[in-house]
Amino acid sequence: MNTTHELQRSWSTSSYGGLPTVSQPEEATSRVNVEMCSGSWSRFSTLQCVAEATHGFIAARFVTTLVVVMLISSVFSLWL
Repeated sequence: MNTTHELQRSWSTSSYGGLPTVSQPEEATSRVNVEMCSGSWSRFSTLQCVAEATHGFIAARFVTTLVVVMLISSVFSLWL
């Protein structure tokens, strides 16, 4: 079975082989989005990121964290 295609097109991106361009509405929407995201970054956002990182670290090592806390508290109780 021999089939031929009259019109063979290879896959291409939406720019059809040329340089991609950004339309005016896309650029304006992107600019507004970037301004909103950069404006929402504050001390509370930083604090939230630190809290999430700390929670992730402690949750993954829960038993080890408990042992370390117990050791530190016992050392302080003996020292005082």
